[in-house]
Amino acid sequence: MTDQISNPTINFIKRLIPFVVVVILLGVVPLSVPPYWADLVTYVFIYYIYAISFDLLLGYLGLISFGHQIFWGTGAYIVGILITRGITTNFGIVLLFSLVVAIVLAAVLGVLVLRTSGIYFSFVNMAFGMAFFALSAKWYALTKGTDGLSGFERPWDMDGTAFYYFVFIFFIAAFLLMRWITSSRYGHVLIGIRENEDRMHSLGYNTWIYKYSAYIIASMFGSVAGVLTAYQNKIVTPDDYGFPISGMALLMCLVGGRASQIGAFIGAAIVVFLFRVVSQFTEHWLIIVGVVFVLVVLFAREGVLGYYYKIKDKLNGIIKHQ
Repeated sequence: MTDQISNPTINFIKRLIPFVVVVILLGVVPLSVPPYWADLVTYVFIYYIYAISFDLLLGYLGLISFGHQIFWGTGAYIVGILITRGITTNFGIVLLFSLVVAIVLAAVLGVLVLRTSGIYFSFVNMAFGMAFFALSAKWYALTKGTDGLSGFERPWDMDGTAFYYFVFIFFIAAFLLMRWITSSRYGHVLIGIRENEDRMHSLGYNTWIYKYSAYIIASMFGSVAGVLTAYQNKIVTPDDYGFPISGMALLMCLVGGRASQIGAFIGAAIVVFLFRVVSQFTEHWLIIVGVVFVLVVLFAREGVLGYYYKIKDKLNGIIKHQ
């Protein structure tokens, strides 16, 4: 009886230790590295939140949304519009309003886009994304067009270090919340739909409702990432509705590993490094990013994390045979 109680506890502690170690290491980053690198890690946190929102559709449902930047851009523009228009500077209200708008927007778009599947789902989302990009660029009275919205500060006038820890809290919360969602029965049903939707439907599951709810949940995470990036950059432009935002999320999921919060973090770290650091050393940085993407697709389709697990399994097999 004692063993039955202690074994699960020990297993839980073993799983918890790596998480605690990573949290501690990330927690001391602003105290141990120059501000530039701390700022870079802040971007990793933000893009991680966006990557897991994208991965909820890609990794757990097998749906590629080339219009997911709609929610990133909407979250960012909510910040810019509410603050620059003098409506409110209260972060709680801004965040709540962005989530409500994201939910309503996803509820409407979800009804339309989920009438399709496969490549059609991807391109219908892309069409909506292009429409929002055009709207943000042309509606000058509201968005200031290509000039964008700027001139607003971070919550409580935070400096770089304070804002790092502020985003860090959102990073931890997003990790734990998405972990809980995907590890639950709900997450298992999503995987079942991805593998064989007809079978899940025959078992009595309303697969459309599950996909619809996942689309809304993904929009909420994406909107939060957009809010944080607006405060990070202190400017919002039509580029926040640009296709490259979704392209980066896809690249992060493929590089790090799909259907994995750890994979999303690895992918976010690698892609942000390539985009932000390599671009400073060469004007041909997009070629390097493209080469990395091609190598991952050809030789590590399950991403860095999947490749790691394969090597680990092979090594364990060798050790057992010895």
